[in-house]
Amino acid sequence: MEVMVGMSIAAILSLAIANNTITSLRTAHRTEAHHAASRLASDKLEELAAIDSIVLDDTYDLTENSVSYPGINATFTRVTDVTINADDTRSISVTVTSNNALLSAEVEFETTFALWE
Repeated sequence: MEVMVGMSIAAILSLAIANNTITSLRTAHRTEAHHAASRLASDKLEELAAIDSIVLDDTYDLTENSVSYPGINATFTRVTDVTINADDTRSISVTVTSNNALLSAEVEFETTFALWE
């Protein structure tokens, strides 16, 4: 009888440990996907920051449907929107969304570039 109780307790503890391990792995994968999405958005903003602000216009609006990131087995959609404001500054918005439902990640970075004088 004591052996049965001991085995039952061991089985319950094993299930709890397995459940925690699975949850931890899912969280780690989601964190990696969110980091990748953030890097992809940041990289696009850095790319646009290297361009003279006066030439940034709607021609830089872009939707990239299959952007990959090294080490992540998923692709992302990256949407770039450039808006010319009334004071001639440029508002840039970059949204990156995971194309994998199991690795849900979405980030939006925004910044404003002033014209150089």
